[in-house]
Amino acid sequence: DIEIIFEEGGYGKISEGCDAPYDNISWQLTNNRLDIQIPSGDLNLDITQLTRSSMKGNDVVQVDGRSVTITYSLTRR
Repeated sequence: DIEIIFEEGGYGKISEGCDAPYDNISWQLTNNRLDIQIPSGDLNLDITQLTRSSMKGNDVVQVDGRSVTITYSLTRR
């Protein structure tokens, strides 16, 4: 499980696994786009669904020279 904690002012923390330590992140929400800078690589989500308790977004990445779309689902705890 990945846990992301969004704090005010565009900062927060991320834990990328059950026993993984927390790393600092920065984030920015503009229009229908959420950009998150994390140590393992940036997430640039085009938001496709947004409610008070969840968000879905697509990130297009390059894998072996091909564009691949990854869909992320974020749920508020």
